[in-house]
Amino acid sequence: MITWLPAGQGAIVLLATGFFTVGPQDELTGLAFLLAYGVVFLIVLAVTTAIASHGGPLAVSFISLFVFTQAARFPVFEADAPASIEGATLLTLAAALLAAAEIALMVWLARRLVEAADVSATRTALSIVGLVIAHGFLASWEDPALNGALSPIAILEQMARWLMFAGIQIGMATVLIRFRRAQYREEATDAATFAPSPPAGPPQPEAASEPQPPTVPEPTRQGRRPTPRRRHR
Repeated sequence: MITWLPAGQGAIVLLATGFFTVGPQDELTGLAFLLAYGVVFLIVLAVTTAIASHGGPLAVSFISLFVFTQAARFPVFEADAPASIEGATLLTLAAALLAAAEIALMVWLARRLVEAADVSATRTALSIVGLVIAHGFLASWEDPALNGALSPIAILEQMARWLMFAGIQIGMATVLIRFRRAQYREEATDAATFAPSPPAGPPQPEAASEPQPPTVPEPTRQGRRPTPRRRHR
């Protein structure tokens, strides 16, 4: 569940992207794409906030997996490039291998998050966020090479766009997660404070004291009268 739900939501975005990119591009098409992405992102935020009560690392990982779905693809330089590019086959192979390695690592981290203990869950969630951020550095050459404008400046611009794209979404979700976690703790505290006390049981009889041996009064020594001597006749 931790993987297929954000993957499905990301697939909706990819389908919307393919739908809106067909035909001539204008401002109305771009606005429609932003609205479609905004609706899906609001649903993702709602789900993220809902599962925040089960743990902050789980919720952060959920939004990170959704953002990563936008990176789990690679360009085909032979077909997507506007003009023929020298070594297009090698570039496509490099992009495909990079995407496969990132997806395999993400799946391994997701499994580790589910099976990890509470102590190491935070470390695993941070690793997932780090992988999402690292994609902007590892794959920053793909779009400039696809457009035939591969240069250090174009690579830096692509890095900045990805960091802004991922940072805004993960940052917004993190703020909502912190608010939800704080609200959950307050609710738990109030429930513990105002919980009715358990009803008092029937009075317990006092423990019987151990029987004490009876006190035998000490015999008093009384003076004995002498028996008169009998006289024999």
